[in-house]
Amino acid sequence: MRITSIESKRLAEIRYLNAGRGPGDFYNDVVPVHRGFVDALPEGNSAIVVTPTCKDVRLSRRLADNLRGF
Repeated sequence: MRITSIESKRLAEIRYLNAGRGPGDFYNDVVPVHRGFVDALPEGNSAIVVTPTCKDVRLSRRLADNLRGF
């Protein structure tokens, strides 16, 4: 599977709280959402979410929940 293109226009923005550097510290952050295209999807998949910085499992789940219907 290869990404063939990514549209430059933002499809959406998902806001979330990100962990700060100190105990109990956090800040507001935004993940931009763009529509992209691949040459083929693995069998049984209708879409994928690709982010270069998504390390937080809770954020990954929130992204998936917010992208339903796009």
